[in-house]
Amino acid sequence: MSALGALFVALIVLYLLECLVIVPDEALVLVEGWDGHWHTSSAGFALGALRRRAILASLLRPNAGVVVVPQWPVALSPTGMVVRDAHQSPRVLRYATVGVVEVHDDALRCDAGTLTVYSRRRARWLARWIRVLREVPEAARGAVIDRALGEATNVDDIAGRVAAYRRSSRSLRLISATLAIHLFVAWPLLINWLGLQPIWIAILGELAIFVGIIAWLFVRARRTLPGTETQDDVVPLVTLALSPPAAARAATNLTRDLLGDVHPLAATLALCRKAEAVALAASAQRDGPRAAPADAADAREIEAWFDTRWREHQARLIAQTVGTDSVPTAPAQDNVSGSYCPRCWTQYAEAAGRCADCEDVALVSF
Repeated sequence: MSALGALFVALIVLYLLECLVIVPDEALVLVEGWDGHWHTSSAGFALGALRRRAILASLLRPNAGVVVVPQWPVALSPTGMVVRDAHQSPRVLRYATVGVVEVHDDALRCDAGTLTVYSRRRARWLARWIRVLREVPEAARGAVIDRALGEATNVDDIAGRVAAYRRSSRSLRLISATLAIHLFVAWPLLINWLGLQPIWIAILGELAIFVGIIAWLFVRARRTLPGTETQDDVVPLVTLALSPPAAARAATNLTRDLLGDVHPLAATLALCRKAEAVALAASAQRDGPRAAPADAADAREIEAWFDTRWREHQARLIAQTVGTDSVPTAPAQDNVSGSYCPRCWTQYAEAAGRCADCEDVALVSF
């Protein structure tokens, strides 16, 4: 293989790496489609002990947005909160012992330790509400938690952020797509036709102009998005400057944490087509409280309180978006099944019993 051929292969590999989105397990990944609608992306592979998934997103659309919404990590109550780590082990924190809360990238640091929430926006959101909860009396904390959940499930705010992203990034997405065409089509054809020697200076000049314009448009678009802080620009800008394939996919960097502080269900119901949103709403309604270890009575109490409040917000969210009547409460019965599991909807031939996959869940007869 010639040196030019090796360079072209390297560009393709770098582009594929830019298309590879590494996300936490159970994170929601939304990809912008050709028609402007968003859809969930589950294609990919697990990274084992890293508790991460690798997803190849928008391979043929370098200017498509990709949103990552991590799984909801915290249960709040008037007496304290429970945070689940990567292994889903509960950790109980009391507001009186939290101390000073500081945000470092996608984690919170306080007297009780470090809490990783996998999103800068979510870290800032959680730090803000912890400070509020710490300052108000216990009797008033229930209303504060309701306000926090209302903010995290505000579909109008989600739609407004996406609209702001689309307005502010029109030029950026056009230029980045043009750069991708030049990288993988126009410049290789010109080099094949004329050779590298007569045109390499022109190609480098064009590349510098493309990258400079994309960097400027990226910063301008990012600073128009709600909740964005100046320090969020540094790492993406360095990446865009050093990697032309990254510059061609600037929209992905722009949107990755756009909805990091909202609940995953709210993001899906606000942005996805109704059929996909209804399926996720039905799954959310079936999910029960997460099991806590037998010796974690405090965690069970806090999560039970939070689950009751969350169910109320979830019901209002579903009614506001897809409508309660459109969400199925049971799977479609096949020809041989006599019952189903109300949590995972696995169907069984017998009319009664317990689900083999869901611990201690009784089957429901059709």
